[in-house]
Amino acid sequence: MNDKLAEWLNTKEGWRPHVINFSKSFVDVDSIQLTVQAGSDARYAIYDFEDAANPEDGFRIFLYTTNGTPTSGTVDFTVRGV
Repeated sequence: MNDKLAEWLNTKEGWRPHVINFSKSFVDVDSIQLTVQAGSDARYAIYDFEDAANPEDGFRIFLYTTNGTPTSGTVDFTVRGV
């Protein structure tokens, strides 16, 4: 899986992570790389992934400002594995 874009969702409950489902099967995920697209302010992306053999659930991406406030934006991601 390479170079997909994730857009953040703004719901009535507030900001929530974007869930990325795997579009292909993996025996094992070696790495997940996130790159925040340019914007007017610095933002940090993190992911939540449960590392297990034959992962099926994908992962979640969170985006925050420098003071830890959830925010919106666009993130490129690359997942590598076998």
